[in-house]
Amino acid sequence: MRCVVAGPREREFLKALLDYDLCSGCGRAIDEFPKVRLCFSPSTGRLRYVDDGAEPIMTVRASDMHVIPRRPLAEVLHRLLPYPRLRVVVVDEVAMDVACSHTLFARHVLYLDPELRSGDEALLVDESDNLLGIATLRLGFHETMFFTRGPAGILRERVVSCEDQE
Repeated sequence: MRCVVAGPREREFLKALLDYDLCSGCGRAIDEFPKVRLCFSPSTGRLRYVDDGAEPIMTVRASDMHVIPRRPLAEVLHRLLPYPRLRVVVVDEVAMDVACSHTLFARHVLYLDPELRSGDEALLVDESDNLLGIATLRLGFHETMFFTRGPAGILRERVVSCEDQE
């Protein structure tokens, strides 16, 4: 991978990409990372991921430039965005079970941001707004609230530790 430190122009591009792809206001999260590097694929030259010098903060799908937040960016977005923006709220009784599995079922969803659609990335939280993980939605707002069976999303990355869940 070829990585370059982001200058002011690249940082503005990343802010616009986050605002467009996730939701308005998400671009402010880039300001929370003092050193941002853009890493490009050596074979295609396309942007693959963005890191803060230590670990990736987001992955960028090369085919459509879709942003996939990683744990550091998810934590910043959770802190910056007001509740329930970009969130999927799960019932407290099954919150740790959902966070430690791979599938988010529609019956476990208490509420989600009405602006989220199928295929969007969302922050998975419990009823107290504690960040549990990052999920990719398979259903939109209306479908998730209507259906009581089947998967509403897939857990992409967990934030909580699941070692105590045995």
